[in-house]
Amino acid sequence: MTQPSNRRVVLARIPTGTPEPEDFALVDEPRRTPGAGELLLRTIWLSMDPYQRNWMAGARSYGTAAAPGATVIGRAVSEVVLSNDPGFVAGDIVCGETGWQTSPVVSADVVEAHPRTRRGCVGDGVLARHQRRTEHERLRPCDAVAEQPDDDQ
Repeated sequence: MTQPSNRRVVLARIPTGTPEPEDFALVDEPRRTPGAGELLLRTIWLSMDPYQRNWMAGARSYGTAAAPGATVIGRAVSEVVLSNDPGFVAGDIVCGETGWQTSPVVSADVVEAHPRTRRGCVGDGVLARHQRRTEHERLRPCDAVAEQPDDDQ
């Protein structure tokens, strides 16, 4: 039986110009057990936003500096798998800056509970387009979704 893993998307190198697939790598590592005040999450949705490109270009206002081997930063909607914090239980849906990874272990204070009621998690424009999309299309797991700006924005 294989040990559960966490798959991370990391920078293989700092992109110059438009990011290319070779600028990234997938890293599989053993899934950590959360310590006191931490949560084990299962990522449901990952964000892809313009600020991530600024981070890759070396902007220092995003916390951890971009470097080869660093997990790509990004917000995610996730399910709590295991909680060692009294504010969360398994099954809670949370949102936070957890990076591009499948099973992150994070401090409970870096996520917000119930993102469906917190529009700031994904932004008003994405929320409105998601609602229109789900009314007309059926998304399947692993579907890639590219957001284009509305003409009226």
